[in-house]
Amino acid sequence: MQSGELPATFHHAKAAGVLFEQSLEHFLKGGIVLAGGRLMRTHKLAKLHQEFEHHFPQADFQFEGLIDYAIRETPTQPGSQFYRYPTDASGAPWPGHTHFDPKIWLEQVSIFADDYRRLEPIMRERCRAPMRRQPGRCNSEA
Repeated sequence: MQSGELPATFHHAKAAGVLFEQSLEHFLKGGIVLAGGRLMRTHKLAKLHQEFEHHFPQADFQFEGLIDYAIRETPTQPGSQFYRYPTDASGAPWPGHTHFDPKIWLEQVSIFADDYRRLEPIMRERCRAPMRRQPGRCNSEA
C-alpha cells in the first residue's frame, strides 16, 4: 500500500493490521520467553505487554511506537479478532464505524519495526541467551 502497488482499501488495511498485531504479539512473547518467563497462551496484547514490562522494566526497553494505542481493545474492535475476521463470533457485522489514517498508521508501523530492531539485541545481551528458551538466564536487575 505504501509503495502504491496495492490499493489502500479498508480490507487491505485490515490485512496489514492483523499482520502488525501478530508481529507485536510474537515480539512480546519472544521477549517474555527469552527472559525465562513462561509462554503465555493468549492473544491479549495488553496482558502480554504487562508481562514483557515485568521482565524488561528499564527505560531502555520502552517502545517508541504508541504502545498504549497498539495494545488497547475497544468493544467494537476486540484484539486479534476485528482485523482477522469480517464478522464477530456470532456472525454479525462489527458494530460502529471504523477508519484508518494510513499516513499515521504506516508511520507507527515503521517506528515499531525500528523498535524491534533496537530492542532485540539489547534484550539478548541482557539475557545472554541464544534463540532457544533458557529459563533463569535473564538478569532482571541488569
